[in-house]
Amino acid sequence: MNLYLQDNNLNGPLPTDIGELSKLWELNLGSNQISGAIPSSISGLVSLKTLHLCRNLLVGRIPDSLTSLGNLTRLVLEHNNLSGQLPTEIGRLTSLLWLQLSHNRFCGGIPDSVRSLERLRTLDLSHNQLSGEIPPGICMLSRLIRLQLNNNSLGGPMHPDIGALTKLELLDLSGNHLEGDLPDCFRTRSANKVMIPLRWERHAGHVQSLHQQALDELNFYRKLLQMDPLTSMDAFELSSNNTVDEPALCLAPINRSAAFETMPPEILDRIVQFVDSDSPSCGQTCICP
Repeated sequence: MNLYLQDNNLNGPLPTDIGELSKLWELNLGSNQISGAIPSSISGLVSLKTLHLCRNLLVGRIPDSLTSLGNLTRLVLEHNNLSGQLPTEIGRLTSLLWLQLSHNRFCGGIPDSVRSLERLRTLDLSHNQLSGEIPPGICMLSRLIRLQLNNNSLGGPMHPDIGALTKLELLDLSGNHLEGDLPDCFRTRSANKVMIPLRWERHAGHVQSLHQQALDELNFYRKLLQMDPLTSMDAFELSSNNTVDEPALCLAPINRSAAFETMPPEILDRIVQFVDSDSPSCGQTCICP
């Protein structure tokens, strides 16, 4: 049995007797105005595989009782006002394929128990108030395709074992306080095309051998970097920088960049187009000598 009531202007709290729907497989109440806390009685939905409560007005913590729903494959609670720490028991949801908790007010660290979510394909914890370092357990989720931890207060270096996530198609760690050089794992990725917007708020370092990667897009936003020649890049963004000496750009928006004085000859003939997003002449072709 499935119950789809999304986008119906429903309001008020979830009923406490919701747990009596023990044969329910899917519950979608997204895009309503449901308020209040998630009742602990939700643990009664023992057959539930999909829980969509996104884009509501829910508040409070994720109840520990929710982590007893061992059949859940999709948990979507994004765009609410949920707060508090993520439950350490979240690792009990071992059937999860999608865990989407973005755009809430969760705080504290990411529990390392996420390492038990071995089937996970999507992990989106972006736009919260999470802090601490990225736990090593995330690096054990070898089936991850999308990992979004952006716009939190995470700090420390990116764990080097994140290179084990070879199926990643999207990795977004922007809007945090990550520091240090990029780990070696990004120099060996050649089979998968991965978009890595690494807009680290305090990152300043030397990026080497990125030409070995088959990246679709690599963004450095408000950063100070040195890097070796890029030969496989389709797009490269250096906006909001004071880039000098090595503006090796292909289809790159370079708004507010300054002091482009020299250009490496080995990549000069690869430049296709400069795009200045602050200019009315956006999309001008660069004619190289």
